[in-house]
Amino acid sequence: MALRRHLQQECITREAARSTATYMSFGTRELAISALLSFVVTLFWRWVATQTSQSYTQPSVGAVELQDAASFPKSAKQPKKLAIVGVSGAGKSWLAKALSAQLGIKRIDLDQMLEHRWRMQARTDNGSDLVDVRHALREASGGWVADGVFKAAQKELWPRCHLIVVLDAPPALRVWRVLRRACLDPEKRSVPWHRWLRGVLWLSWQACGMGPQQQWLLSHLATMQEGMAESAAAAIRKRAEQRAKGHLSKTSPVREHVPVLVLRGEAQVREWLESLRLPASRSATGEGPLVS
Repeated sequence: MALRRHLQQECITREAARSTATYMSFGTRELAISALLSFVVTLFWRWVATQTSQSYTQPSVGAVELQDAASFPKSAKQPKKLAIVGVSGAGKSWLAKALSAQLGIKRIDLDQMLEHRWRMQARTDNGSDLVDVRHALREASGGWVADGVFKAAQKELWPRCHLIVVLDAPPALRVWRVLRRACLDPEKRSVPWHRWLRGVLWLSWQACGMGPQQQWLLSHLATMQEGMAESAAAAIRKRAEQRAKGHLSKTSPVREHVPVLVLRGEAQVREWLESLRLPASRSATGEGPLVS
């Protein structure tokens, strides 16, 4: 009996040691893949992205650089309703948190809100994505900053914004952020390593600007601005018809587009955040540039 118990204990000890070795081997292999992938992908995408860069400042989008933001209307210089957009790794979540704390407005995390609905599979039971976004807007009547790129954002959020901020960090930095997040986030590391690797490659492809995400963003920004221009033209025609009939018409200015600001890199982001700290009296007069 003593010999049997000894053999059983030895088998258990060996099995535990084998399991630990397997786990450590998997962890070491995953970390090695991460380090190699970080080095190779960053260098490769940095070169590729320079060959395929697309401009957010094209006329159809109407975005302006930070140095030209002095031409913005008053509401865009001290905004209370903002949308932060950009490809994977651009820094949308960080900037949304910073704006929420600095301006005292609510953050609407579209990624978390809509992905939770998809995971719970409650789309058909409890409304739709648009309903969720509208409900979040009603709760944030004092102002909001939304980060995330979804169709619901294009329809409900973007036309209401005082300012849309497009983050266009350098491709190498975006890829590095994606890789760092994939390696350090316990939730992302909990999946099988082959799924993890496939997800990292896909997000890196998006972060460097080669995937459809950037083209989708450019296209939908242009579509939104086109819709704003058409609505403004229709409102102007209606007012002209009312005046021609001798009726009173609205005299408030018609909004023809949503101001879009492009921030390239961390230095410009921090410079713009500092500009928002200017006294309200200075921004209300419209005097001086947006940034000092």
